[in-house]
Amino acid sequence: DVEDTGPGIALEERERIFRPFWSTDGRGTGLGLPIARELAVALGGRIELSSDVGRGSRFRLVLPT
Repeated sequence: DVEDTGPGIALEERERIFRPFWSTDGRGTGLGLPIARELAVALGGRIELSSDVGRGSRFRLVLPT
């Protein structure tokens, strides 16, 4: 798990953040999460996201045993 106490991610943006080159801060390339998800899926796993706007987000990498 990776967790923060930042602004959270709105429901309508949760799928967008996994699209290549999509970034809200203007500093990144928008490739980190798409690459991480592709690697997780290639290994038979997934990335789960839970987020509360105004309270933060948690990303969980789930891989098969």
